[in-house]
Amino acid sequence: MSRQRHYYKSIKLSFGSSEEVIKFLDLATRKVKVSQMYARTRSGNNVEIILLGDPFEVNLAVTELRKLAKTVREMYRRTRGVSTYDQRVILESARLEAAIPLDVVFKILEFQGHKVEILRDGRVRTDASLREIVRLVEHVSSLYKEMMDMDITPQAKRIVAIYSTVMDRDLEDAISDLLMFDILRTYESEERSLIVLSRSYEESLEKLREVLNMLRENPEVLARLDEERRRLRRESESEEEELVESLRDRILGAGGIEFRENENDEGE
Repeated sequence: MSRQRHYYKSIKLSFGSSEEVIKFLDLATRKVKVSQMYARTRSGNNVEIILLGDPFEVNLAVTELRKLAKTVREMYRRTRGVSTYDQRVILESARLEAAIPLDVVFKILEFQGHKVEILRDGRVRTDASLREIVRLVEHVSSLYKEMMDMDITPQAKRIVAIYSTVMDRDLEDAISDLLMFDILRTYESEERSLIVLSRSYEESLEKLREVLNMLRENPEVLARLDEERRRLRRESESEEEELVESLRDRILGAGGIEFRENENDEGE
């Protein structure tokens, strides 16, 4: 039985920075499938890739590597302060805890003051760096993981994630804020209570934009809201303590039972 002969091919690629080289090699090792692939960096920011395997898979890998190199170069090429990113590469560069809709991330960037444009081929053009985008993707993914078991609609989750991130609010406070601002509402049914949008998604985004502008101009509003919530919690806790004390007096007193805080006191 004759041994299968491996097809050999090498390609040389150049990049504009060491950061591009690192990103390319990271994506290449995870995305390109071939029997054997070796990479070595040369002077400057040049990379040589050596491929071994079946002729068909080697030639396919070469094509994929050239496309990937072009994508990485475009990602780091800034024209007038703007770069273009492939959405698939953005997702593959992040460590996701839960699946997310990328348009939520792009809307957050927009609300944070970044330029964001979705091109016809699906790529995104923005003045935000790749590192910033990836960090934001991972943050939104962690929020979606937290909301996984919450009774909240998918569209409402988008609004909550945007508001929570832009205003740096935890999920509980974010949902409470949005309910108060009438962007969210609670839908009650016999089976469960569900948090939904008060209007269509596009209308909710416009309402959210107005609220964010108002809060930026009046930062004391959230501080007052938080203080009011703390006051209500204190009153609620106080009422609960009074109720417990009342029940103790009525139930234990009526039965002639002596109540002890520590039932394991020495000498019993």
